[in-house]
Amino acid sequence: MSPSLRLNTVKIRRHRWCFEDVGNRDWLAGSAAVSRWFDVYTLLVPDNESFYIRTLRQCTVDAAIDEFDSAELFRFFRQESLHGIAHRAYWRKMRDLGIEYSDFLRFINWVLYSVVEPKQCLRIRISMVAAIEHVNACLGNTVLKGDLFVNATGSLRKMFYWHFAEEIEHKAVAHKVLDRLYPGYFNRIFGALIAFPAFFCAVFVGTAYLL
Repeated sequence: MSPSLRLNTVKIRRHRWCFEDVGNRDWLAGSAAVSRWFDVYTLLVPDNESFYIRTLRQCTVDAAIDEFDSAELFRFFRQESLHGIAHRAYWRKMRDLGIEYSDFLRFINWVLYSVVEPKQCLRIRISMVAAIEHVNACLGNTVLKGDLFVNATGSLRKMFYWHFAEEIEHKAVAHKVLDRLYPGYFNRIFGALIAFPAFFCAVFVGTAYLL
C-alpha cells in the first residue's frame, strides 16, 4: 500500500482522557521532584497555549501569510487546543491526589497574561511563542529519544508522549510566522531572552511550591 493510501485510511478521533490509573502523586519513577516538575508543566500548558493561539491568530489576516501557511496555522491551533483539554483533564486528578496548585496557578497566570502580555507588542509576543515552542520541541525530543517516561503511569505516559510528538511536528510554525512578518536574528533572540528565563523560572518556582 502506498503512503498516500495509508494516509487516507487514518481516522482522526478525539481521545477521551481518563487518569483512573494514577493512584500515586509521585507517578514518574517514584520521584516527587520530577513528578512535580511535570505537574507544573501540565499546569502551565492550557493558558500558555491559549496565549499562542490568540497571538498567532492575529497574523492570519496579514498579506505575508499565504493560504497554505494559514491552513498550517489553523492545524496548529487545533493541536494546541487539544493539548489544553488533555492537561486540564489531569488537573482534576491532581486535586484528588491532594496536590494544591490553585494559588500558584492564579498568581503565575496573573503575572504572565494580565501584567506582562498587555505591555508587549505583537512582534515580541510572536518571538516569545517561537522561543517557547523551541523549548517544547527540545524537551519533547529529549523525552521521546530517551524514553524518559518508561516508568511513568500509563495514561500520563501516553498523554505526554502524544503531546511531545505533536510539539516536534509543529515546532517550526511560530518560527515561520515570525520569519515572514518580522525577519532577522534580533527579533528571534529578543523574544528568547524573555521567554527562556520566564519559562524555566515559572516551572522551577512552581515545583518548589508544590513540593
